[in-house]
Amino acid sequence: MSFYTIKNELELFYDTLYEYEDLILQIPKKIIDYRPDTDSWTIREHIAHTADKELSEYITFISSITIQSTVDNDNFLACRKYDLNNIYNILDQIRKTRSLLYKQIKWINQNEWDSIFIGKTTGLRKPLTVWLDNFSNHGHEHLDYIKRNIKIWYEKNFSA
Repeated sequence: MSFYTIKNELELFYDTLYEYEDLILQIPKKIIDYRPDTDSWTIREHIAHTADKELSEYITFISSITIQSTVDNDNFLACRKYDLNNIYNILDQIRKTRSLLYKQIKWINQNEWDSIFIGKTTGLRKPLTVWLDNFSNHGHEHLDYIKRNIKIWYEKNFSA
């Protein structure tokens, strides 16, 4: 595939987002949950499925471009190529995914949080409250490491 073909394909890929948005914003809300027949999905189901697929493919893409070879759990960081990612793009990714998660969680009645289990493996799934606490703590742990690195760098480079 030539560079121009790839570039055109990438633009087509991106423009599809606007096609979804334009189409959905133009239709009456009552059509969103219309099911043409018992074997068909509603528009809402198609959009939700597409959103799931987008996130799944995003994770696949990021993992694929940052893993050099089969991941060796004993040497995980050595197998990652984080230096290929622009830090500002990574921050944008965090902001967007956090924002999406935040909005999704806010829609859930807080009284139901302990009855909703999160996780990929059935036996390891945790109540939303526990999962959120763990996830939040994970982010704070890394912020602490970043602050430590900054502090050490300044101490080494500007100590009297």
